Amino acid sequence: MKFIKSLVFVLSLLFSLSSNAKQITVAAASDLKFALDEIMATFKKTNSGDDIDALYDFVLPNETPGK
Repeated sequence: MKFIKSLVFVLSLLFSLSSNAKQITVAAASDLKFALDEIMATFKKTNSGDDIDALYDFVLPNETPGK
């Protein structure tokens, strides 16, 4: 639970820094989906002018999952 609270704090800080953004994309591991869905819903309510999407199971180029 402490991890989720820390994650929410960090993400909300990052979202507030991008106040001029119109399109925001967050790349995250699939196990964060439940937390990010809640964070994104709250963000959409408070920032109606911005659009936010999430990419789950994101893999960096030249990387393999699980390494």
